[in-house]
Amino acid sequence: MSFEQEQFDLESRFATQWAALANGYPVIYDNSPISPPASGPWLRFRVHDVDSNIAGIGGTKTLHRNSAFIEIVVSDDRGVGSARAKGLADDAAAIFRDARVTGFRFKSPWPQRLGEVDGWFRYALTIRFERDAIY
Repeated sequence: MSFEQEQFDLESRFATQWAALANGYPVIYDNSPISPPASGPWLRFRVHDVDSNIAGIGGTKTLHRNSAFIEIVVSDDRGVGSARAKGLADDAAAIFRDARVTGFRFKSPWPQRLGEVDGWFRYALTIRFERDAIY
C-alpha cells in the first residue's frame, strides 16, 4: 500500500463515517482549500507517518511495517464549556476504535486537552496505527 493510498483510505473512512453522524460540523483535511468557519465546532484531520521497518524478507519481496498516527483536532468556540468538544472527540474516536480495516491495525485513541489556541478551545485526538506494505 502506498502513502497516497493510505491517505485516501483513512480520509475516506473518516468522511463517510463522520457524514453518517449527520452533525454537520465541517472537517478540514490536509492541504484543503477549505477555511475554518467563523464560529461553531470544526475538525482538522491529518495523517503523520512516523517510522518504517523491515518486518520480513522472502523471495524477491520485502515486508515493510509502517508506523503512523492520525491527528484529529477538534476546535470549538471559547466560553461554551468543554463538553461539546469532548463529545465530538468521542465521536471521532469511535470511527477508528476497534475498527477492522484491511491493511491497518489501529491502537486505542486518546484525547489531549490543548485549551485555548488561536481563539479556539481545542482537543487533539491521536490514533496510532500500523500498516504493512510489500515491495
